[in-house]
Amino acid sequence: VGWEPYGPFTFRDSDGTLTGADIVLIKAIAKEIGCELSFRGMPWNRILLEIEKGAVDVTSSASRTKERDEWAWFSAPYRRPEVALFVRKGESRNHRLRSLADVPGAGFRLGLIEGYFLGEDIARHMADPAFAALVEGAADYAINLNKLMHGRIDGFLVDDVDVLRAEARALGVLDAVERHPLQVEGVNLHYMFSRVSVSRETVRAFDQALARFKADGRLDRIFQQFLNKTSN
Repeated sequence: VGWEPYGPFTFRDSDGTLTGADIVLIKAIAKEIGCELSFRGMPWNRILLEIEKGAVDVTSSASRTKERDEWAWFSAPYRRPEVALFVRKGESRNHRLRSLADVPGAGFRLGLIEGYFLGEDIARHMADPAFAALVEGAADYAINLNKLMHGRIDGFLVDDVDVLRAEARALGVLDAVERHPLQVEGVNLHYMFSRVSVSRETVRAFDQALARFKADGRLDRIFQQFLNKTSN
């Protein structure tokens, strides 16, 4: 299982133990379908490359794209997070963005996490050179938060509000950021499996177990265990 810091879904607690909603869920499903797991931490772009090669078998919280369909299987969707724009506290009123189309005209310096797919609307805007020229990529939430705090970007799009809150709290800057009113549609997230190293039958067994977890309330209980700790 490839993972990156993505609290409250994948993170190390104060004792250094790997945990989070995605970790607890995949451990529970693996036990139910008879799979053994090991975990490898690495940046998201490296996880994608390793899954494509078959050196990593599965990861979590992955969006489905046509490109990834060529080398990955996807579980049924198991959550749909909120995509949002965050800026420095008190600065939303300074950035009058009604849609992403306003970014070039406003000269808004926008942070994104490299390798994340945030939906077709954002992908279309990225094809516009004027929009892309204002975008700065980063490897993770922590880097983007540091850029925001130091004025290197004006704001950044997050693929999951719950993750933003957890990562900002861990860095001690939760009170220094705020959500901009710009509305951005989110995408479903899945567990993503390597087509090279994982059989379609294993993914079907995973999906069947996931459906049971949804039906009997285990999925909700796992997520509430962690989301209740990070809500704000």
